[in-house]
Amino acid sequence: MTSEESSRNAKKKAVNPLYPVVVLSGIAFTLTACAYGILMVRTQDPRSAGTVAASPLLVFLDKNGFLLLMVELAILTLASVAAMVTDDYWTARRDASSK
Repeated sequence: MTSEESSRNAKKKAVNPLYPVVVLSGIAFTLTACAYGILMVRTQDPRSAGTVAASPLLVFLDKNGFLLLMVELAILTLASVAAMVTDDYWTARRDASSK
């Protein structure tokens, strides 16, 4: 393996540790938003009257869905901004360790 190849491998291995937080919070927000949207559609449909109570998830989202979405959105926003702000730091650290 040449030094150029090892340098490329070192660059590929360095990852901002906030990226997994961004991805996981984005997935959680997306799933919650979809479930909350389903709840809103089901409550507006007169044919499904009373069936919302049959699902524990929809009952939970009915009571706490908006708050949950806002908390997840705040976490996603903070993690995204932190990842962008610290990206130069992690890149510089990676470059310093590969020298």
